[in-house]
Amino acid sequence: MKYIHIGLGKTGTTFLQNYIFEIISKYENLIYYNSNHPGSKLVRNHSIKLRTNEEISDIKLPDNIFISDETLVSWDPQDWENFAAKNLIAFGSNCAIILTIREPRSFFNSLYSEICLQSSKVKSLDEFIYCKKQIDLKRSPSSLNIYDFSYHKLINIYKKIFHKI
Repeated sequence: MKYIHIGLGKTGTTFLQNYIFEIISKYENLIYYNSNHPGSKLVRNHSIKLRTNEEISDIKLPDNIFISDETLVSWDPQDWENFAAKNLIAFGSNCAIILTIREPRSFFNSLYSEICLQSSKVKSLDEFIYCKKQIDLKRSPSSLNIYDFSYHKLINIYKKIFHKI
């Protein structure tokens, strides 16, 4: 079985990638693809295509693989269904999708710190995280509408098209 850890980022993924996933892979006789594996370029190229709307194709990977790349899911709920559909094309439905989550307030604060403070896209917390029921067509691409954000929604999107979540 293919195991695909898609994130979310900012949920302890670096620790899991550096210490836990490799041990699990060895124990289960899986090939571990992280950013250091030579085959990770295939997954990274797919991740880029997720964001650039390039055509997605099946990624030929062995069945005994464990992939970890938190860029395979977006932090923006408006991207979730699109990314899931493209991940289905790339990896097939017969794989185990691993989602990592974090307490929402802590997640939003960490996301804000990385996106707005460390990347020179400085804005106030109120500008970054907002809550509106209607779609705000003028919203910044580096803003998060928490009204749309739901871990249940994300999990259900993946449960509809993949066999194991």
